[in-house]
Amino acid sequence: MELVVFDLDGTLLNRESAISGYTRETLQLLSHAGIAYTVATGRTLHGARDLLEGHGFLLPQAFKNGVVIYNPDLGRYSHRHLLTQEEIRHVLEAFIGQSITPFLFTIEPGERHAVYHAPLQTRAEERLA
Repeated sequence: MELVVFDLDGTLLNRESAISGYTRETLQLLSHAGIAYTVATGRTLHGARDLLEGHGFLLPQAFKNGVVIYNPDLGRYSHRHLLTQEEIRHVLEAFIGQSITPFLFTIEPGERHAVYHAPLQTRAEERLA
């Protein structure tokens, strides 16, 4: 085995959203055996960075379900797949046509993450915001 790719929630992280002692030991064993490891998750980099810090995650990491690849060595995204303006318009029209409030996750200049949404319509949307 050359590479292990972990999901975060429910896989690498326990119910408290932390890396357990057992998992920490497993990561150390992988490292000592020369087996590389990284993560691929639906979370944003900012939602995972503190959790991964100090656990030897040195390889590029996939965030937002593969939309962006972050390279820790470079300290920046090495790949991102963003929607075109036309794709965004099409998706927004589909959401609005179904009376769903879309949440738009963006990468702003300086690689700052932002979330945009219209006024919230339901309790479920309020919990997400």
